[in-house]
Amino acid sequence: MLIECIVAAVRAGDDPTIGALLDQLANIADTNALLLLHRRLHEDLLLVSLPRAAFASAFSRAASSSGRRSRPRR
Repeated sequence: MLIECIVAAVRAGDDPTIGALLDQLANIADTNALLLLHRRLHEDLLLVSLPRAAFASAFSRAASSSGRRSRPRR
């Protein structure tokens, strides 16, 4: 439950809550807890970025089919 609270606080950008929750985690964390936190943060990041990536891909296809050139990737 603590891991999910940290993920939610990170998603919300709530720095004070993130700090307080990480302090709690530091007192009880073992390798498995840290790996779980890493995995959950990574999964959450992917879920947030997928719609943006899907939109960029659709925009690129639409621009190609209309004869417009999409901006080059950096």
